Amino acid sequence: MFNNNCSKALQPNEYLTIDETLYGCRNQVSFRQYNASKPEKYGILFKSINSVDFAYTHRAVVYSGKPVGDPGPYYVPGIIPIVQRIVSDLMTYVDLGGRNISMDRLYTSIELAQWLLERNITVVGTLMANKKGIPAAVKSVEGRENYSYQVYWETENMKLTLHSYVARTKSKGMKNVLVLSSVPPILGITKDDGKCKPAVIKLYDFSKGGTDIVDQRIGSYSVNTKSRKWTLAVLAYMLDTARINSQTIFALNNELEPRKTSSFKFGWHIVNALVTPHLHIRKQNIHLQKSILNKIVSILNEPETTAENASEEQYEKVSEKRARCSVCLKNAYGKDFDMKKQSIPKVQIRCTKCGKPTCKPHIAVQRCTTCDSIEN
Repeated sequence: MFNNNCSKALQPNEYLTIDETLYGCRNQVSFRQYNASKPEKYGILFKSINSVDFAYTHRAVVYSGKPVGDPGPYYVPGIIPIVQRIVSDLMTYVDLGGRNISMDRLYTSIELAQWLLERNITVVGTLMANKKGIPAAVKSVEGRENYSYQVYWETENMKLTLHSYVARTKSKGMKNVLVLSSVPPILGITKDDGKCKPAVIKLYDFSKGGTDIVDQRIGSYSVNTKSRKWTLAVLAYMLDTARINSQTIFALNNELEPRKTSSFKFGWHIVNALVTPHLHIRKQNIHLQKSILNKIVSILNEPETTAENASEEQYEKVSEKRARCSVCLKNAYGKDFDMKKQSIPKVQIRCTKCGKPTCKPHIAVQRCTTCDSIEN
């Protein structure tokens, strides 16, 4: 249901990204993943399809690992079937024809590019050298110059292009970057960075960061907690995703730039909308401490409760239990607190407003001086 609502709420833009998010979770579960390059080293892996222009998750699936017994109805084996499942489910709600999907080398393959092309969806993605269908001559870097660039066309339909870009690195020497594309051929190189990068790689760099934008916003403000239950981590991911999606929709509906809207301010408005009904109910509690009542009034932006409309006596004047004066304890905080605490006598007198123990020197009309100062 959550995926369906996300798919229906917003029409995908021209460029989409399929990538993964490692959501923090250190519980001992069989499908917990580890990735040293992620901000959260351990967590639950979510594979999602996101917009590039703004932070929005259209669909997401959790990677649950290989099943121990018989696979359940929602288990999808393999990388290619997972991408096909995400795209097919999204296409039941929106038409993805004419869109472009960018993927990294984990997902990109010739088989998947052809499957997407049959549905009028183009793809741009880096490619592993060990994938099927790559000629041996393309993989080799022997005799290649630094920043050299080659393009290969598919012989059958001439719709797929394989781009090979060789650049020298400090750690691994000559590195061969392979990019598979079904976009109408984008040829030529760019010289703005001095590395003669092919234009197709520039397109990939531009369109690959859709999921990263969502990850950044999740990392800034998250509802994730250190719970022992992995199900709560999944729920927290859904809440974070719902907040980010709703923020983007709110910005678009109000003709604002989604990337420039404040996540903190939007989250603060959501929290206020959720707690305000509860605060109105709690405010009616006549035994509420004055300090808490004042905080509720300030949050609700209502006039403070005066002495005339407030209950004069909410607590008994004398309690059977003896305790040290709260005002004396507050004044004794600091150096040698433990020693000073022992010298404070225990009393039975209570402040009628807050119910805290109060000695006679700090009583004002049977109230502690703290509550009396608030009243005045």
